Amino acid sequence: APRLDLVGDASLGPASFSSPDGFQWSVSLLASWQVWDGGARSARLAVADAEIREQRLALQRATRGAGIERQRALRGWRSAWAAAQVASQSQQVAERIAAQVTARFERGLATSFEVSEADEGRHRSQLEQSRAALGVQVAASAHNFLSGVTRDQ
Repeated sequence: APRLDLVGDASLGPASFSSPDGFQWSVSLLASWQVWDGGARSARLAVADAEIREQRLALQRATRGAGIERQRALRGWRSAWAAAQVASQSQQVAERIAAQVTARFERGLATSFEVSEADEGRHRSQLEQSRAALGVQVAASAHNFLSGVTRDQ
């Protein structure tokens, strides 16, 4: 890069032929342009290029990682949804079994222990259905977060 310098100097000393009062001064204007910097500029450029390549590779790695995480979240969401469907069907079966055992008990064909077991199975299936529904909500939230979806969208 070009450089322009303005330099001034003044001094007071003994009197001489050129300065009878002893005061001497000078002003200089210097213009310079560095032709070769010893390779420093090209070295800085090479370092900057290497940093850019490094950052691009880091971005690619992060993008791939985010894509993988998003795919995992989507698979998790699908699995949770399938589990919720199975839990719903299981609850329907448990409800039918409990109704059948209760009807058999009312006709005197089943014991109260069988009714208790059927009710326990029905409650267990309701609990499993609630857990599965929660799993779907958690998996959906994870997928939406990783996909950049907000509540407002």
